[in-house]
Amino acid sequence: MPIAIWSDDYLTGDNLVDEHHRKIFDVVNDLHDAIRDGRGRAALGPTLTKLWEYTAMHFAVEEQLMDSTGYPDLTAHRRAHWEGRHLASGLIDRYRLGGVILPESLSQDLARWLVGHICDHDRRMIQWLRARADSRGGDAPSEPGLPVMAAGASRKAG
Repeated sequence: MPIAIWSDDYLTGDNLVDEHHRKIFDVVNDLHDAIRDGRGRAALGPTLTKLWEYTAMHFAVEEQLMDSTGYPDLTAHRRAHWEGRHLASGLIDRYRLGGVILPESLSQDLARWLVGHICDHDRRMIQWLRARADSRGGDAPSEPGLPVMAAGASRKAG
């Protein structure tokens, strides 16, 4: 059973951002399932790596979009991204050191952070971008129009 359940209530109105969010929900659930089912280190390492790399790419896309448009809350949004990365980094460090990762705390923390981030920071960002486009007489794009790119630094688990 998934721990992070997608809801259309989490839609930001931006197709690319929403697609990324759905994928992150999937990866959080894959990680939860791997831990819950006791699949061991062979399953956890690649799943943690996928979570790290995909969120890094997603955060880079969002931050490039915010930076290129002069988003006024960029610093706070970057700080929120850092907090999410810090949470994932702690999980990876525990995994690398052979520590036990409890599915309840892991899944609940990741799912809670993800939903809170989407409903607060990401919705505010997309609303600002749309209002900015409307005030300039143009339509806001349904996608930010930024390429899906690899994030700068990649952190591998195990």
